[in-house]
Amino acid sequence: MIATADADVRAVLAAMTPTERRMPALVNNALAEGPLVAGYRLASDETPPSQRVLTPAYYEWCARRSPIEVRGIRVTFVLSGTCLRPAVQRAVHGAARRMDWQGIRAMVDAVR
Repeated sequence: MIATADADVRAVLAAMTPTERRMPALVNNALAEGPLVAGYRLASDETPPSQRVLTPAYYEWCARRSPIEVRGIRVTFVLSGTCLRPAVQRAVHGAARRMDWQGIRAMVDAVR
């Protein structure tokens, strides 16, 4: 089926004039006639329900950065099964106080 769709597209492109090739690609499946390419009817105007295949300003819609960017770093201190031991609690609280929070913030800000 992919080879057939590819052949359909090539046949329609070959039949187009250079001016038609420079026009925006439009599809409208409400049409009963017209070139059928890869399951879509090609349209010649933008009246609804026609849709552009690509937006005229395609690069405005491209991601400029990763969609998964660092917005924070979660730091968790867990006292699992040792909560009742004061020495362990003091050690964990001391580690949290001595943590280089500015360094972690700098790592998050460096990515932006």
